[in-house]
Amino acid sequence: MGVDTAFGPVGYMAMSPDLEYALSSSPMVSTSRVNTLLDSGCSHHLIKDRSLFSTYDVSGTTSVTTANCRSLNTLASGDVMLRIPFEDRFVNLLLRNCLHAPDVPLHLLSVGVLQHSRIAIHFEPASGHESPYTELVFPDNHPVLPSFALRATLIRRLSFLACDFFAVIPPVSTLSPVLACPGLDSQVESTFRRVEHTPGLWHRRLSHLGMDAV
Repeated sequence: MGVDTAFGPVGYMAMSPDLEYALSSSPMVSTSRVNTLLDSGCSHHLIKDRSLFSTYDVSGTTSVTTANCRSLNTLASGDVMLRIPFEDRFVNLLLRNCLHAPDVPLHLLSVGVLQHSRIAIHFEPASGHESPYTELVFPDNHPVLPSFALRATLIRRLSFLACDFFAVIPPVSTLSPVLACPGLDSQVESTFRRVEHTPGLWHRRLSHLGMDAV
């Protein structure tokens, strides 16, 4: 599937019903910051910001049960696109069936959904002088991203990703613009009586200027 985005056209290929992918071949400067948490307790990706959805289906809303046995309301489901920096390139992901959850503190990516899409999540313990780390690893036989490993950032034992989210550029409408204030049809008689524009009338309208100024 090819789409136009804020970063240029991207040709996505399906990896599962919930995930499509692409690899940006040209180098780009990343504006990413750590803003997304990998969550093993989520059954769906939860996205906080409405503006990041390229599709938005309010009939897909559902109630999510949180870890403290409370409910988290979602407003809709839809597709969200993001890119993750990898060396001098970017891995572009199209996430299907995300839930819009404005009350979450930050975006949550479901570990279970990623695993169902054939992406392995490695939570590696500390070993020797190496600190613990988390990696997202694509399968060895992947046609475009074989064995690509994307390392998360650990903050207080939580695994975060630095993602650039972006939305699809809407197509330019070819329809004629609709005027908010339509003009009067010359064939339709005005509600008010027409007044003849005479020098005397303009004299009164212009605060009694001299007749020579009219």
